[in-house]
Amino acid sequence: MLDRLLVKLGLNGRAVIPIILGFGCVTMATITTRLLGSKRERIIAAALLGITIPCSAQLGVILGMVAPLGPAYLAIYLLTIGAVFVAIGVIMEKVLPGRSTDLLIDLPVMRVPRLGNVLRKTYVRTVHFIKEAAPLFAVGAVSISLLQISGLMLEIQDSFRPLVSGWLYLPPEAATAFIMGIVQHDFGAAELYALPMAAGQTLVALVTITLFVPIIASIMVILKERGFKDGLLIWLGSFVTALFVGGLLARVITI
Repeated sequence: MLDRLLVKLGLNGRAVIPIILGFGCVTMATITTRLLGSKRERIIAAALLGITIPCSAQLGVILGMVAPLGPAYLAIYLLTIGAVFVAIGVIMEKVLPGRSTDLLIDLPVMRVPRLGNVLRKTYVRTVHFIKEAAPLFAVGAVSISLLQISGLMLEIQDSFRPLVSGWLYLPPEAATAFIMGIVQHDFGAAELYALPMAAGQTLVALVTITLFVPIIASIMVILKERGFKDGLLIWLGSFVTALFVGGLLARVITI
């Protein structure tokens, strides 16, 4: 059903699997991009996941903050994120050499699933994911802890404050939320919840933190799956996209 639409973004219908999974966990969804047929498609899918797809924990906090603002703000939020999703896909489809692979699906014989088989497959895949992702989560947590202990985290936050205030028109304290969002996106969104902001500022902050760089575990999975060069470009692209779109939205709302 979505193959024709996703082909225009450089993917094919099979990419709907990691996209849907991304709303649960972007880290897991990035691993599942392996099922796509070409390196080109895996790069595009990883970029879309890392930049535009909020995980379930972050999405819950975001909807809890934007819903009280009213349906107009919710619509602007959804339209902005959707527009960025489409724009990134279209641009990458034009820039990256190659074309989408054809969607070929082998339909299995329809049988009633056996509970034992379902549980066994679920167990095997869960263990595989934990073995692959847990060390990356641990390394990310230790890295952030070392930054906090050494005081470098405060210096990073202070360096972001002028950009947050001057470009995004947000309170300087919002810099802490964006940095905490690198550890876990819902941590960052929760930090925003405590800040006194007008409705327009809240919308700008939520759009920016949604598009902001993936959490450190997702970053490490992207680096592992796509290589250092492609992973770094995705990371920098998410950083630039978040600030550009957030600043542009802030000025539109101000006008």
